[in-house]
Amino acid sequence: MAGDVLLSVRDLHTWFELRRLGFVRVGWVRAVDGVSFDLLRGEAVAVVGESGCGKSTLAKTILGLHPPTQGEIVFDGRRVHGTEDLRWYRSRVGYVQQDPYGALPPFMPTQRILEEPLLINGVTRAEERMRRIRRILEEVKLTPVEDFLHRFPHMLSGGQQQRLVVARAMILEPQLIVADEPVSMLDASVRVEVLHLLRGLQARHNLSIIYITHDLSTVRYFCERVFVMYGGMLIEEAPVDELLRAPKHPYTQALLAAIPDPDPANAARMRDVPPGEPPSLLKPPAGCRFHPRCPVAIAGVCDVQVPPHFQPAEAHRVACWLYGAEREAVPAATFR
Repeated sequence: MAGDVLLSVRDLHTWFELRRLGFVRVGWVRAVDGVSFDLLRGEAVAVVGESGCGKSTLAKTILGLHPPTQGEIVFDGRRVHGTEDLRWYRSRVGYVQQDPYGALPPFMPTQRILEEPLLINGVTRAEERMRRIRRILEEVKLTPVEDFLHRFPHMLSGGQQQRLVVARAMILEPQLIVADEPVSMLDASVRVEVLHLLRGLQARHNLSIIYITHDLSTVRYFCERVFVMYGGMLIEEAPVDELLRAPKHPYTQALLAAIPDPDPANAARMRDVPPGEPPSLLKPPAGCRFHPRCPVAIAGVCDVQVPPHFQPAEAHRVACWLYGAEREAVPAATFR
């Protein structure tokens, strides 16, 4: 049923233990630190932020590649917990990786690459496997199909390799696709083609998509909502047009200010972006994790207390004390 919740993430933490010399514990890297959101069926959302903010770790935790340290993932009304749940879950979730050549086994031809997940998931009839393979190759525009069935990954261009990665993600007819920067390693013209391909698949199959990216310029054409991530936390969420028109969090404003301006007359203009580096996730700062770089931080508040989520506008939520004076905090469970 379109419009209902497909995926619920609640208070998700993914911490990695750091040891020196293999046995002396140094601490924990808090890559994902208390993330909660709902994803609707048929919806595309973007998770954006700088490198090292935790967005890829969030994606891999949602996929079940990293076990969560705390929290829960509920998919289609069923809590994902344990080996049997994970097997059921992974047959319904596809993964599109950033590096297509690194994601494809170099010793397998196209037919075998697409046949492998079908065999693993019990599609025993060879005729059914070939029917699905031909259909998905046609959908991702790797045609004529006969020309691609026996090609190895090194015989494909970068764009064709990424289309094959998309085909593998779609071969089990999933309900959710997690795409981790799927176009960052492609030429500009090919990026548009791959994004249009994913958008078309979403519309035809009522797919939900989590699109991980640091490129806000592609988000407007691909997603309905945007989640902004910083220091392992979600700090702002809004519909795409609302967030691009009126960003609330100082970090989101800085991200938008850093988008390159295509007008050469503005090439030399200094951008008003905050100094400094993203926080260490081994020893994150107290309070708001952006406060050491924030030009409008409130002393004695932002550096002491972690801000909850406030709602400055309808469907717009932001974790920033600047919006807390006259508004009540929004519970994490409603962050969707």
